[in-house]
Amino acid sequence: MRVACIVQIYIAAVPVFWDPPSCGAERPSIRRNAGFTTIDRNIMELEVIIHSDFKYIEIVTKGVLDKDTSIDMAKKIAETMRHNRITKALIDHRNAINKSGTVMDVYERPKIFRIVGMILGVRIAEVINPDQSGHFKFSETVCLNQGYRFLVFYDRKKALEWLLA
Repeated sequence: MRVACIVQIYIAAVPVFWDPPSCGAERPSIRRNAGFTTIDRNIMELEVIIHSDFKYIEIVTKGVLDKDTSIDMAKKIAETMRHNRITKALIDHRNAINKSGTVMDVYERPKIFRIVGMILGVRIAEVINPDQSGHFKFSETVCLNQGYRFLVFYDRKKALEWLLA
């Protein structure tokens, strides 16, 4: 059994784990950063968990989710997915307070995804609370119309089933 070669890198204020291709070591089944880490403006925290066995990343958020922190989070997700060669993401917003801005902000979200490097082939499942459905369901429709495989769920188990199917 080989020992995993994991390098910790920092993107903004969030530590993310990445296996360099030259390492040659086997990946452990689950890697996570050291708990929640605050990103920018100290208003949103996220935890990135990489599930190597099932080839998906899980992002758990807490705190205030607004337009700027949403863009920062998208950058970190795209970077982590790219470095780990993963195309599936489960985002858990059940502990986030949604203050995501205007209808136009949501409508421009797929454009932002492209700018930060999120490719169309990714599959994203977001888990939310039912009281957040208005904003996130609109976001789902916009992303689907722009070619992203992006669905919103109220149940983590159902989200994971869709993501891994």
